[in-house]
Amino acid sequence: MTTAHSREHMIETVKRLIARRKVDGFIVTRTEVDDPRIAYLRENNFPFVTHGRTRDPAGYAWFDIDNEAAFADGVRHLYSLGHERIGLIGGPMELNFALQRRDGYRQGLEALGLAHDPDLENIQPLSEKGGFAGAEALLSLEAPPTALLCVTDALAIGAVQFCRKFGLKVGSDVTIVGYDGLPVGEYLDPPLTTFSQSAQEAGGRVARMLIDVLDGKNPTDLQALAKASLIRRASDGAPANSSEALASALRDRLNQQPYSGRKGE
Repeated sequence: MTTAHSREHMIETVKRLIARRKVDGFIVTRTEVDDPRIAYLRENNFPFVTHGRTRDPAGYAWFDIDNEAAFADGVRHLYSLGHERIGLIGGPMELNFALQRRDGYRQGLEALGLAHDPDLENIQPLSEKGGFAGAEALLSLEAPPTALLCVTDALAIGAVQFCRKFGLKVGSDVTIVGYDGLPVGEYLDPPLTTFSQSAQEAGGRVARMLIDVLDGKNPTDLQALAKASLIRRASDGAPANSSEALASALRDRLNQQPYSGRKGE
Protein backbone atom coordinates (compact mmCIF):
# COMPACT_ATOMS: atom_id res chain seq x y z
CA MET A 1 0.00 0.00 0.00
CA THR A 2 1.30 3.45 -0.87
CA THR A 3 0.12 7.04 -0.99
CA ALA A 4 1.36 10.08 -2.89
CA HIS A 5 1.37 13.80 -2.17
CA SER A 6 1.01 15.03 -5.77
CA ARG A 7 0.06 13.85 -9.26
CA GLU A 8 3.74 13.78 -10.24
CA HIS A 9 4.61 11.71 -7.17
CA MET A 10 1.80 9.28 -8.00
CA ILE A 11 3.26 8.54 -11.42
CA GLU A 12 6.80 8.28 -10.07
CA THR A 13 5.61 5.84 -7.42
CA VAL A 14 3.87 3.66 -10.03
CA LYS A 15 6.96 3.70 -12.27
CA ARG A 16 9.26 2.81 -9.37
CA LEU A 17 7.13 -0.11 -8.18
CA ILE A 18 6.93 -1.51 -11.69
CA ALA A 19 10.65 -1.06 -12.40
CA ARG A 20 11.63 -2.78 -9.14
CA ARG A 21 9.12 -5.57 -9.78
CA LYS A 22 7.59 -5.11 -6.36
CA VAL A 23 4.02 -5.62 -7.55
CA ASP A 24 2.17 -7.76 -10.09
CA GLY A 25 -0.77 -5.37 -10.38
CA PHE A 26 -2.39 -2.24 -8.96
CA ILE A 27 -5.67 -1.27 -7.33
CA VAL A 28 -6.13 2.43 -8.08
CA THR A 29 -8.41 4.42 -5.78
CA ARG A 30 -9.84 7.96 -5.74
CA THR A 31 -9.87 8.02 -9.50
CA GLU A 32 -9.69 11.34 -11.29
CA VAL A 33 -11.81 12.39 -14.26
CA ASP A 34 -8.69 12.06 -16.42
CA ASP A 35 -6.35 9.94 -14.33
CA PRO A 36 -2.63 9.92 -15.27
CA ARG A 37 -2.03 6.71 -13.30
CA ILE A 38 -4.57 4.82 -15.38
CA ALA A 39 -3.25 6.32 -18.61
CA TYR A 40 0.28 5.20 -17.73
CA LEU A 41 -0.77 1.66 -16.73
CA ARG A 42 -2.81 1.25 -19.92
CA GLU A 43 0.03 2.55 -22.11
CA ASN A 44 2.39 0.05 -20.48
CA ASN A 45 -0.10 -2.84 -20.50
CA PHE A 46 0.35 -3.39 -16.76
CA PRO A 47 -2.43 -5.16 -14.82
CA PHE A 48 -4.71 -2.98 -12.70
CA VAL A 49 -8.26 -2.46 -11.50
CA THR A 50 -9.86 0.69 -10.11
CA HIS A 51 -12.18 1.52 -7.26
CA GLY A 52 -14.07 4.22 -9.11
CA ARG A 53 -14.11 5.21 -12.76
CA THR A 54 -12.72 7.90 -15.04
CA ARG A 55 -14.41 10.00 -17.70
CA ASP A 56 -13.98 7.08 -20.12
CA PRO A 57 -14.57 3.82 -18.19
CA ALA A 58 -14.13 1.51 -21.20
CA GLY A 59 -11.35 -1.01 -21.59
CA TYR A 60 -10.34 -1.72 -17.98
CA ALA A 61 -11.68 -3.43 -14.86
CA TRP A 62 -13.47 -1.30 -12.27
CA PHE A 63 -15.86 -1.39 -9.35
CA ASP A 64 -17.84 1.72 -8.50
CA ILE A 65 -20.91 3.03 -6.72
CA ASP A 66 -23.65 4.74 -8.72
CA ASN A 67 -22.88 8.20 -7.41
CA GLU A 68 -25.31 10.03 -9.71
CA ALA A 69 -28.21 7.86 -8.57
CA ALA A 70 -27.29 8.28 -4.89
CA PHE A 71 -27.29 12.06 -5.04
CA ALA A 72 -30.42 12.25 -7.16
CA ASP A 73 -32.02 10.03 -4.50
CA GLY A 74 -30.63 12.35 -1.83
CA VAL A 75 -32.33 15.36 -3.40
CA ARG A 76 -35.61 13.45 -3.70
CA HIS A 77 -35.38 12.38 -0.07
CA LEU A 78 -34.80 15.95 1.12
CA TYR A 79 -37.62 17.24 -1.07
CA SER A 80 -39.95 14.62 0.40
CA LEU A 81 -39.18 16.06 3.85
CA GLY A 82 -40.25 19.52 2.67
CA HIS A 83 -36.94 21.07 1.59
CA GLU A 84 -36.88 23.08 -1.63
CA ARG A 85 -33.64 25.02 -1.14
CA ILE A 86 -31.06 22.25 -1.03
CA GLY A 87 -27.37 23.08 -0.90
CA LEU A 88 -24.44 20.95 -2.03
CA ILE A 89 -21.06 20.93 -0.31
CA GLY A 90 -18.95 19.31 -3.01
CA GLY A 91 -15.38 18.19 -3.52
CA PRO A 92 -12.67 18.98 -6.08
CA MET A 93 -14.03 18.47 -9.58
CA GLU A 94 -10.94 16.62 -10.81
CA LEU A 95 -12.10 13.69 -8.65
CA ASN A 96 -14.57 11.67 -10.68
CA PHE A 97 -16.79 10.69 -7.75
CA ALA A 98 -17.14 14.36 -6.75
CA LEU A 99 -18.13 15.27 -10.30
CA GLN A 100 -20.61 12.39 -10.48
CA ARG A 101 -22.21 13.34 -7.16
CA ARG A 102 -22.57 16.95 -8.24
CA ASP A 103 -24.16 15.78 -11.49
CA GLY A 104 -26.53 13.55 -9.53
CA TYR A 105 -27.51 16.51 -7.36
CA ARG A 106 -28.34 18.54 -10.46
CA GLN A 107 -30.25 15.63 -12.01
CA GLY A 108 -32.31 15.31 -8.84
CA LEU A 109 -33.24 18.99 -8.93
CA GLU A 110 -34.20 18.79 -12.59
CA ALA A 111 -36.34 15.69 -12.08
CA LEU A 112 -38.32 17.51 -9.38
CA GLY A 113 -38.66 20.72 -11.36
CA LEU A 114 -36.52 22.65 -8.87
CA ALA A 115 -34.44 25.48 -10.33
CA HIS A 116 -30.68 25.02 -10.21
CA ASP A 117 -29.08 27.87 -8.25
CA PRO A 118 -25.28 27.97 -8.67
CA ASP A 119 -25.02 29.81 -5.36
CA LEU A 120 -26.23 26.67 -3.62
CA GLU A 121 -23.16 24.70 -4.74
CA ASN A 122 -19.96 25.17 -2.75
CA ILE A 123 -16.76 23.27 -3.54
CA GLN A 124 -14.34 22.53 -0.71
CA PRO A 125 -11.38 20.29 0.19
CA LEU A 126 -12.57 16.91 1.45
CA SER A 127 -12.12 17.56 5.16
CA GLU A 128 -14.04 18.60 8.26
CA LYS A 129 -12.56 22.08 7.85
CA GLY A 130 -13.89 22.17 4.30
CA GLY A 131 -17.35 21.19 5.53
CA PHE A 132 -17.27 23.93 8.14
CA ALA A 133 -16.32 26.49 5.50
CA GLY A 134 -18.92 25.19 3.06
CA ALA A 135 -21.69 25.42 5.64
CA GLU A 136 -20.58 28.93 6.54
CA ALA A 137 -20.68 30.03 2.90
CA LEU A 138 -24.05 28.48 2.11
CA LEU A 139 -25.87 29.32 5.32
CA SER A 140 -24.66 32.93 5.16
CA LEU A 141 -26.50 33.50 1.88
CA GLU A 142 -29.44 35.91 1.88
CA ALA A 143 -31.64 32.93 1.00
CA PRO A 144 -29.76 29.98 2.53
CA PRO A 145 -30.58 26.32 1.95
CA THR A 146 -32.51 24.53 4.67
CA ALA A 147 -30.73 21.27 3.82
CA LEU A 148 -27.11 20.46 3.00
CA LEU A 149 -26.14 17.44 0.91
CA CYS A 150 -22.44 16.69 1.41
CA VAL A 151 -20.33 14.54 -0.91
CA THR A 152 -18.44 12.93 2.01
CA ASP A 153 -19.09 12.32 5.69
CA ALA A 154 -16.03 14.41 6.57
CA LEU A 155 -17.65 17.44 4.92
CA ALA A 156 -20.93 16.68 6.69
CA ILE A 157 -19.18 16.48 10.08
CA GLY A 158 -17.66 19.91 9.49
CA ALA A 159 -21.07 21.29 8.53
CA VAL A 160 -22.54 19.88 11.76
CA GLN A 161 -19.76 21.59 13.71
CA PHE A 162 -20.59 24.94 12.12
CA CYS A 163 -24.27 24.61 12.99
CA ARG A 164 -23.51 23.65 16.57
CA LYS A 165 -21.10 26.58 16.95
CA PHE A 166 -23.82 29.04 16.03
CA GLY A 167 -26.74 27.43 17.80
CA LEU A 168 -28.51 25.94 14.81
CA LYS A 169 -30.26 22.66 15.58
CA VAL A 170 -29.21 20.00 13.08
CA GLY A 171 -32.20 18.00 11.92
CA SER A 172 -34.69 20.85 12.22
CA ASP A 173 -33.07 24.27 11.65
CA VAL A 174 -30.71 22.69 9.11
CA THR A 175 -30.79 19.16 7.72
CA ILE A 176 -27.42 17.59 6.89
CA VAL A 177 -26.81 14.41 4.89
CA GLY A 178 -23.40 12.87 4.23
CA TYR A 179 -21.99 10.09 2.12
CA ASP A 180 -19.63 7.24 3.11
CA GLY A 181 -21.32 5.55 6.05
CA LEU A 182 -18.33 6.16 8.32
CA PRO A 183 -18.81 4.52 11.75
CA VAL A 184 -18.09 7.83 13.51
CA GLY A 185 -21.29 9.27 12.00
CA GLU A 186 -23.41 7.11 14.32
CA TYR A 187 -21.81 8.76 17.35
CA LEU A 188 -22.17 12.40 16.33
CA ASP A 189 -24.61 14.71 18.06
CA PRO A 190 -26.99 14.28 16.35
CA PRO A 191 -26.15 10.98 14.60
CA LEU A 192 -25.51 11.57 10.89
CA THR A 193 -27.84 10.54 8.10
CA THR A 194 -25.62 9.23 5.33
CA PHE A 195 -25.41 7.14 2.19
CA SER A 196 -23.50 3.96 2.96
CA GLN A 197 -21.27 1.75 0.92
CA SER A 198 -19.40 -1.14 2.50
CA ALA A 199 -15.69 -0.31 2.23
CA GLN A 200 -14.80 -3.83 3.34
CA GLU A 201 -17.00 -5.41 0.69
CA ALA A 202 -15.67 -3.04 -1.99
CA GLY A 203 -12.07 -3.79 -1.02
CA GLY A 204 -12.65 -7.51 -1.25
CA ARG A 205 -14.39 -7.15 -4.58
CA VAL A 206 -11.64 -5.14 -6.28
CA ALA A 207 -8.99 -7.50 -4.86
CA ARG A 208 -10.80 -10.46 -6.42
CA MET A 209 -11.10 -8.52 -9.67
CA LEU A 210 -7.34 -7.94 -9.73
CA ILE A 211 -6.71 -11.64 -9.18
CA ASP A 212 -9.02 -12.35 -12.13
CA VAL A 213 -7.13 -9.85 -14.30
CA LEU A 214 -3.82 -11.48 -13.32
CA ASP A 215 -5.34 -14.85 -14.22
CA GLY A 216 -5.95 -13.56 -17.74
CA LYS A 217 -9.63 -12.70 -17.70
CA ASN A 218 -10.80 -9.91 -19.99
CA PRO A 219 -10.82 -6.63 -17.98
CA THR A 220 -13.87 -5.36 -19.86
CA ASP A 221 -15.84 -8.30 -18.41
CA LEU A 222 -14.89 -7.15 -14.91
CA GLN A 223 -16.89 -3.97 -14.48
CA ALA A 224 -19.48 -3.59 -11.73
CA LEU A 225 -21.72 -0.78 -10.52
CA ALA A 226 -23.30 -1.02 -7.06
CA LYS A 227 -25.92 1.06 -5.27
CA ALA A 228 -25.45 3.10 -2.09
CA SER A 229 -28.02 2.78 0.70
CA LEU A 230 -29.49 5.66 2.69
CA ILE A 231 -29.07 5.27 6.45
CA ARG A 232 -31.47 7.64 8.20
CA ARG A 233 -30.50 9.01 11.56
CA ALA A 234 -31.29 12.25 13.40
CA SER A 235 -29.48 14.84 11.26
CA ASP A 236 -32.30 15.04 8.72
CA GLY A 237 -35.90 16.13 9.13
CA ALA A 238 -38.56 18.54 7.96
CA PRO A 239 -37.50 22.21 7.89
CA ALA A 240 -38.52 24.00 11.08
CA ASN A 241 -38.35 27.41 9.41
CA SER A 242 -38.31 29.02 6.00
CA SER A 243 -35.06 30.00 4.28
CA GLU A 244 -35.74 33.62 5.22
CA ALA A 245 -36.28 32.79 8.90
CA LEU A 246 -33.10 30.70 8.93
CA ALA A 247 -31.14 33.62 7.47
CA SER A 248 -32.52 35.97 10.11
CA ALA A 249 -31.75 33.56 12.97
CA LEU A 250 -28.18 33.01 11.82
CA ARG A 251 -27.57 36.75 11.42
CA ASP A 252 -28.72 37.29 14.99
CA ARG A 253 -26.48 34.53 16.32
CA LEU A 254 -23.46 35.73 14.34
CA ASN A 255 -23.99 39.17 15.86
CA GLN A 256 -24.27 37.71 19.36
CA GLN A 257 -21.12 35.59 18.92
CA PRO A 258 -18.35 37.51 17.12
CA TYR A 259 -16.68 35.36 14.52
CA SER A 260 -13.16 35.72 13.12
CA GLY A 261 -14.32 35.16 9.55
CA ARG A 262 -11.54 32.65 8.89
CA LYS A 263 -12.97 29.65 7.11
CA GLY A 264 -13.17 26.45 9.04
CA GLU A 265 -12.17 27.88 12.44
